[in-house]
Amino acid sequence: MVIGAMQLGMVAYGFQQPSLSKTIFCGLIGIVANVMKQNAIAPPPSDPEMASEEEGGRASKNFVRGFLLAILATIAGTLVFSAPEYLVQKFKVVLPTLPGAPNPMISLKILGSALFNWVITSFYY
Repeated sequence: MVIGAMQLGMVAYGFQQPSLSKTIFCGLIGIVANVMKQNAIAPPPSDPEMASEEEGGRASKNFVRGFLLAILATIAGTLVFSAPEYLVQKFKVVLPTLPGAPNPMISLKILGSALFNWVITSFYY
């Protein structure tokens, strides 16, 4: 729930001042959340010197898994929520602008990145 609130805060901030750098911040929040989740699922050893070889590499494996999950979620969310931009360019449609969001296309990409990262963090095991 805390990660969802952080992603929601990033979306709200992204709707006020849209830029693609906000999608990167959504990805960074996703990396932290996924690494924390991976460490909860398969905790690294508390004493690395007494750990077996498999347990010794668990922390780095958890980081790589969390990193890849967040990067893939950020890319997928940005691509899926880029579909309206493609449709606008293809069919020459004018989208209404929201009062608080000066650029709805970038705001949608931020929303997609945050939503996909939250879903991956919440439901992927």
